[in-house]
Amino acid sequence: MFVFSYPSANAFKLISGCSMLESLTLDVRVRQEDEEDYVFNIPTLKRLKLTSFKCGSWTHKVFLHVPNLEYLCVESLCSLFVMEDVSSLVEASVSLRHMPNIHPWVELLKGLNGVKSLLVECLSSLIDFYSVTSSPPVFPNMKHLVLHDIGHFGQVLQFLESSPELEQLCIDVNPYQQKPEEYGWVEPELVPACMTTNLTTINFSISERWKCDIAFLKYMMGNAQVLKTLTVTWKKSSMEKEKFCAEDVKLLPMASRYCEIQFHEK
Repeated sequence: MFVFSYPSANAFKLISGCSMLESLTLDVRVRQEDEEDYVFNIPTLKRLKLTSFKCGSWTHKVFLHVPNLEYLCVESLCSLFVMEDVSSLVEASVSLRHMPNIHPWVELLKGLNGVKSLLVECLSSLIDFYSVTSSPPVFPNMKHLVLHDIGHFGQVLQFLESSPELEQLCIDVNPYQQKPEEYGWVEPELVPACMTTNLTTINFSISERWKCDIAFLKYMMGNAQVLKTLTVTWKKSSMEKEKFCAEDVKLLPMASRYCEIQFHEK
């Protein structure tokens, strides 16, 4: 559903008339300064995607009372989330594009801590706001994590430390990141629990080769004791770079005896 403005005056009236609604996509292009809060009280809803551009003030809230919701996607939504009931939520996708304030992001993550699968996009936009030493909330059930457009490898570590049951990790490095050495890999003193017990798959996508990439992979492969597959994907065509990276990776220490290394070109 596409709404230019004032969804509370039109879209929500239509939504309230759908007694068996299971899937909803709401795209609000302009939100007015005096727009009311968005209240989703839909017992039957299973999938919800929310998008908003050109937002007004930060006093706007989204209330979710959706006990059967299984999937939530949030894209560029300038709102504070109040998770009244998302007890069935399994999978979530969050984009930080056009999100200039860190507070809604932190609050949203707290409400998603029960998911098993999480995709976070545009983490590089949080370099100026998100401290390398701070951490997301604990995700006790998370098995699958996708981090797109990361700003520094410290952000990856934050999620690893917060996800003790993590099995699959997908990382996409920001190809336009400036001065990557400033946000390079600093090896932590402790190894996250998931790396010694559950982490079996790592997918690593890269456009340019940086020294911090190899340092990060060295740490991961040297500590991931049950790792079965490492996949390195080049997003730009360059056989010379791919060969160079392949030679580097093959020289890295491996904590797991059963790890297979794959190289792809996208």
